[in-house]
Amino acid sequence: MGKRGRACVVVLGDLGRSPRMQYHALSLARQASLEVDIVAYGGSEPHSAVIENESIHIHTMVLSGGISWS
Repeated sequence: MGKRGRACVVVLGDLGRSPRMQYHALSLARQASLEVDIVAYGGSEPHSAVIENESIHIHTMVLSGGISWS
């Protein structure tokens, strides 16, 4: 099996309050078979489909300007 491609979705806000961006990430993971990194501010809980998808990795930014690579 070949190496999977990768995409990054950047959300300049609360990911849980960004259903369109969550949908984009799910589409990239499911339909395009990509590994997806989401970089966003924390806050509201994202949809369970986003959280449970093993191809989606969420990286939350903190307001002080740093990024938490969780």
